[in-house]
Amino acid sequence: MQNAERRQARDELETTLGKYTDLYDFAPVGYFTLDRVEIMRAVNLTGACLLGIERARLLGRSFGLFFAAEAWPLFSEFLGKVFATQGKDSCEVTLTTEGNSPLFLHIEAVACGSGQECRVAVIDITKRRLAEDALTEKRRELEELNSSLEVRVVKALDELRRKDQILILQDRMAVMGEMVNNIAHQWRQPLNAL
Repeated sequence: MQNAERRQARDELETTLGKYTDLYDFAPVGYFTLDRVEIMRAVNLTGACLLGIERARLLGRSFGLFFAAEAWPLFSEFLGKVFATQGKDSCEVTLTTEGNSPLFLHIEAVACGSGQECRVAVIDITKRRLAEDALTEKRRELEELNSSLEVRVVKALDELRRKDQILILQDRMAVMGEMVNNIAHQWRQPLNAL
């Protein structure tokens, strides 16, 4: 009876371990466990893929080594805040990986109950950030186009006004020419009679 209970407990434990592995290792988000000095104590497969290094080679290394020089102080301050407040917090930083372009990451972290480690969830937002940058660039181009369009409209209006003035002057000249022709005709008539 004890053996049957042990087998059942072992089977339940294996099932639970399988679920945990599926949830932790194959999650679409990188999970890290960091200590107070940013040393990685645990990492899932997605996190290792984000950093571009095997999971076994990541354990014991500083997480801060993977950040861009300007992002590391921001992350260090963020992690200090997480440990100090014992609450959940988030930030966005730039990560550099070997041979790849920089990755933009959204990081959420919460300190564990002991206060010696924290759990970190890392989401790759590179595509979103690149799309935002492209959108910003397109908006800038559109604003430039709008401002140049305003200038071109003003120039075109000035040109049309100038052409209208020329047409008005030509019309006046034509009317004056007609009037002079009529006057000359009126003068010629009595002269012809004489």
